[in-house]
Amino acid sequence: MEISVKDITEAAGIKRPNFYFYFESKDEVLSELVSTVWREWDEAIGSYHRLAGESHADYFDRLFVVSHSVWVRRSRVIVAGLQATGYDRTLRAKWDALDDELNRQLAEQMDRDVAAGHRRQNRSAP
Repeated sequence: MEISVKDITEAAGIKRPNFYFYFESKDEVLSELVSTVWREWDEAIGSYHRLAGESHADYFDRLFVVSHSVWVRRSRVIVAGLQATGYDRTLRAKWDALDDELNRQLAEQMDRDVAAGHRRQNRSAP
């Protein structure tokens, strides 16, 4: 079922012209919602660095528990956002940038672990 601008304005209790004052389309609303969910996720995690004294297991548990919690609460926005990447270039670019930043942060933590001798460098990686 596809949502309409009318559905959004009725659910929000606003008039249609007010919607278009702030947003050009429902996809723009979705893009803003995706950004909000990623910020919420990022703030809930607090840091992609392993905390002082935090074991690898505790680090992954923290990341997983927080990620799972945000995804469960915001799954409708996340699923809709992922689906929209197939046709909305702006949302696709935003999603790619968010994903790239997440991967960068996780790679930095892995590099810190290698430098500290907590794990071996994967020699087969490019």
